[in-house]
Amino acid sequence: MDVSADGRGAPRRLGLGAWPTVARDGGAILHEDSKGDQQKLFRLDLTEGAASALVTPNPATREIHSALSPDGRWLAYLSDEPGSFEVFLRGHPGGALARQVSLNGGDWPFWSVDGRALYYWERGALMEVVVGAGGAADLGAPKRLFTASEAGVELEMMARGSRPPACAPAADGRFLMVRRASGEPTNGILHVQNWAEELKKPAAGK
Repeated sequence: MDVSADGRGAPRRLGLGAWPTVARDGGAILHEDSKGDQQKLFRLDLTEGAASALVTPNPATREIHSALSPDGRWLAYLSDEPGSFEVFLRGHPGGALARQVSLNGGDWPFWSVDGRALYYWERGALMEVVVGAGGAADLGAPKRLFTASEAGVELEMMARGSRPPACAPAADGRFLMVRRASGEPTNGILHVQNWAEELKKPAAGK
């Protein structure tokens, strides 16, 4: 659904597929959807009556897990064009130049806060690629930062129904990650009782 933040106007049903990503200027949404038997990336311009359009032209490949750069000029995504999923980078919107970023498989690309680095997961390791002013034409070599096990997090990599890892870059270069506490179960239901009573307790130090 699309609705104005100030509450004016009626909600508009967009009918998008999976994993929508809103452009920084709010003028478009990228999302995944099926076309034939392939999963593809689409761009929907948020103008009245607009329809979603394919992002990449090759009908024989699958493209998923997109990530827009902070300035909206570059789109990182996965494509199986090489035979297996790799991270690619192309200009946005409508950029013809596409360059393969990862070398040994990749998943869930995301950007640094300033857009100068592109991160992705490769076989459980977080990789970094420095992106110059030339974007897809100006990439550094992939550099391994750390593994998910070293950081104490779990990944569901390359599963089509998986969620992106709970990992976000901070402005100071650190990463904010969700870790499971020692001994915490990996599945099941946690039933919390009397949680409203906790809200009545005074905060520590007051």
